[in-house]
Amino acid sequence: MQILKVSPQGQVTIPKQFRNLSKTGAFAAEISGRTIVLRPIKIEIVKDDLGDVSHLSEKAFEFWDNEEDDVYGEFYKDK
Repeated sequence: MQILKVSPQGQVTIPKQFRNLSKTGAFAAEISGRTIVLRPIKIEIVKDDLGDVSHLSEKAFEFWDNEEDDVYGEFYKDK
């Protein structure tokens, strides 16, 4: 067992030997009673479709390009 100190800001440094074993820079903290457990986790960043704005604009035109919903076409047809 190794004793870790808490800084005045509430920070704890994880020793290098523990970080090397976990092979990650992210940990999940869990508290059970008076015990704190740190579990190494892997965070994956998933790319979403919101980055491509042109793709979104094309989808918007597909939605509005519907002759069945064209009430203005019917309104102005007789005039």
